[in-house]
Amino acid sequence: MKVKNENRIIYFLIILALIVFLCIFFFLKEKDIYISKVDNIDNNTNENISNSIPTEYISITENKQYNGIYFDLNVLDFNNLGYEYGDSFNIYFDNGYELKDIPYYNRFYYDMKTPVLAGKSGLKLSLTKANGESLLSNFSLNNKAKITLNEKGKYLNNQKVLDMQYSTNRSDFESDEIFANFRKLKGGNIKDNIFRGASPTNNTYNRAETVNSLLKKNNINYVINLTNLSIDYNTKAFAQSMAKALIQITKNEGPYYIHCTHGRDRTGMACIILEALAGASYKEILDDYMLTYDYFYNINENTDPIMYSTILNGKFQDAIYYITREEKIDDFTTYDYKKAAEEYLKFGGLSQEEIDELISNITL
Repeated sequence: MKVKNENRIIYFLIILALIVFLCIFFFLKEKDIYISKVDNIDNNTNENISNSIPTEYISITENKQYNGIYFDLNVLDFNNLGYEYGDSFNIYFDNGYELKDIPYYNRFYYDMKTPVLAGKSGLKLSLTKANGESLLSNFSLNNKAKITLNEKGKYLNNQKVLDMQYSTNRSDFESDEIFANFRKLKGGNIKDNIFRGASPTNNTYNRAETVNSLLKKNNINYVINLTNLSIDYNTKAFAQSMAKALIQITKNEGPYYIHCTHGRDRTGMACIILEALAGASYKEILDDYMLTYDYFYNINENTDPIMYSTILNGKFQDAIYYITREEKIDDFTTYDYKKAAEEYLKFGGLSQEEIDELISNITL
């Protein structure tokens, strides 16, 4: 009787070990993620996403909006494997093309010059490139691919920038100007009649009334609205729209007010161009750009040097690269931004005569 009991215990332990082995085997097997076939991104097609993780090479379809591809892989399922926004991945295509160190974000853009792995929970995982040539110049929709983890949390600070939110309550800010991101442009020999800030018409963030009050207080005569400009900053179409907007300064009397929705990104680029045309230094341009993050999020060199550096090396330098159209700038502090701004406006369709007239209108 004792021998039988011992045999039963041994059999039980063997079966238990086998179950544990199989669980570990299938868990590790599911860690290999492959790209799968998808349709266009919208709520209808996303309802058809498979809840299971593909375990074999399958096809892809095009993401025309962001110059990339969609995977038949639900973001929630992907994240449930332990992957997180801010991780870095490698992507291997069966034609030999490789993408190394690709950031994973919950937005379709951050650094618009390079591809990102992106998506929100409930949607399909996507490989996107918000600006520039389509990723499909390197592979076709007939190719297949595999995604592997490169490094956990490598781009976590960038993801934190994307996740930042600011208060919509006036009482949380020291002044109307800070609340509305409202200020004069400074730098070089620029005139003191050009202002920037949040939208006076879009009240999504509860700022329109305050902005309009400040417009009246500062006798703003002409408003340059950049809200309708796309976010395709690296394209000729964007440069043309920006040039068309800024040349209005030569056709209308100031004071002028420049805005988009937040007065941050598109407005930030416009102000970099104008400040550069007025001969502003790198530090003057940088300080004005970063003041928005101080106003909205209380991020500056002293309060949060890590996030300050992340924004400087990310969003600010991206804006500089879009305007200069350079692949690489060795020394940002000594670069000729005035010349670059002039060349950018020429790229956008303005003549040198028009640019000279604009400079004359904005400088002392």
